[in-house]
Amino acid sequence: MKRLLLFSIAIILILCSCNYNSETHKKLVLADTLLYQTKNDSAMKVLKSINAENLKDESDKAYYNLLMTQASHVLYMPPMPDSIINGCIEYYTKQYDAEKLAKAYYYKGAIFYEKGNNAEAITALKNGEIFAKKAKNKNAIHHIAELLAFINLKNGNYNTALKYAHIALNNSIATNNKSWIVEDLNRISAIFAGQSKADSSDYYMNEALKKTKDLPQKLKVEFYTNASIYYFNTNKLAESKKYALKSLNIQQSERAQTILGAIYYSEGETERALDLLKKSASSNNLEHKAEALSLMSDIKKEQGEYKEAMKLAERSKAAEDSMKARQQTEDMLALQKSIEKEEAVKNAGQWMPAAAAAIAALAIIIIAAAVYHRKKMSRARNLMEEDREKIEMYTQQMESMAASGKDREKEIKKLKKKIEDIRKHEAETVSRGKRLHKEIADGGTTVKWSKDDFEAFIEYFRIEYAEKAREAESRYGKLTTNSLFALSLITIGFSDKDIQRIMAITPGALRTIKYRLKKQIKIEN
Repeated sequence: MKRLLLFSIAIILILCSCNYNSETHKKLVLADTLLYQTKNDSAMKVLKSINAENLKDESDKAYYNLLMTQASHVLYMPPMPDSIINGCIEYYTKQYDAEKLAKAYYYKGAIFYEKGNNAEAITALKNGEIFAKKAKNKNAIHHIAELLAFINLKNGNYNTALKYAHIALNNSIATNNKSWIVEDLNRISAIFAGQSKADSSDYYMNEALKKTKDLPQKLKVEFYTNASIYYFNTNKLAESKKYALKSLNIQQSERAQTILGAIYYSEGETERALDLLKKSASSNNLEHKAEALSLMSDIKKEQGEYKEAMKLAERSKAAEDSMKARQQTEDMLALQKSIEKEEAVKNAGQWMPAAAAAIAALAIIIIAAAVYHRKKMSRARNLMEEDREKIEMYTQQMESMAASGKDREKEIKKLKKKIEDIRKHEAETVSRGKRLHKEIADGGTTVKWSKDDFEAFIEYFRIEYAEKAREAESRYGKLTTNSLFALSLITIGFSDKDIQRIMAITPGALRTIKYRLKKQIKIEN
């Protein structure tokens, strides 16, 4: 009787387990389907409804971990521990599932790329490419080729980037995925732009724009904004404004507002620019806030309002620092949770994913640009040149007085004193500029510099780097103090990263300055 009872209990437990496993597998398939349909939040809800600790079937564990890795990635959550995706690869290698291996290697590559490890990312993606081809999975082939194109584009490997971009496009066309087609055409345009092949770049951008009408409104906003950036960066302001306005007509966004603000600024409509930038600066998105404040600071410098510019630069830096601090805090919390979970996995002998906390996704760095405003108060003065003119004038006056035969000794003495004062001031200015140069070279910034500080540095630059300075300045029209200071840093040889630190500006703001310099290059007949 006892045996019969135990046997009955065992049968019931087996049946319950089978039913649970069946329900769990259905949820996993549903989550996979939702991820394919880009219903990512819904997919994550389904995955969170599954108790990972109760997963006994190795197949379901691997499937669950793969989907959690995918969902975390597409929702911009902290990455899962490396052991999770490596466990998936190990399982699918043993059980051999080419399609899931392709997906696992793709997300491993994506995680490595986000961590800044391009070499490991490419290795993982190339492994994934092999299995994607074996599985004949066009979606997997597309995603892997797309990311390989992006990584190579970022690293300046344009020919390799173009090869993979075309592979991605061919698979987008084969699957008739309209949004992928537009993205791939846009990427090919960017690659040709990187190669300075303007005609080819414009062709693919136009092809992408033709197909934008087929996109849902949300994607149209993103693409029109990117198109606005593209045209602004290629100095086609009318087209740039057209697509920025198209984007904003569909949906208000800080990113599009910042770009349009930069366009208005480039056209000389400073007040309209500032109105839009103020809206972006009130954003909860710290990246957009920092970008807008940085550009506002740049405008105030051009207008000669250095105190206000300094305040705005400090606010921009504070927003950037807050963004980094928030990211570090989230990363540390995620890492701590991951370690705790991995320890629990070891103790239980199970694979368990980290309970990751969602964080806001960082948007694409805005390629902002603006042009020189011809305001006398903000023009960079050549102090040494002015002083030399004064010395020459005083010298001529002394010679004239001496030749007159009259007793002009007192007047001549006064003029000599003026010349001595000028020379002393020159020496002090250059010494000050040299000290400021050392200060920024040693890690300092210009956030609290006055207008006199900038001018002292520029005069030091003109003397210490005389030949380079003459060559650089001769290529441009009349520059503002801010633009000339940036030109001096570039000419001296500071890296972009150093210039961003020194001027307390974002990468987008530096591109703004470089664009403005580019527009000021003299056209030789």
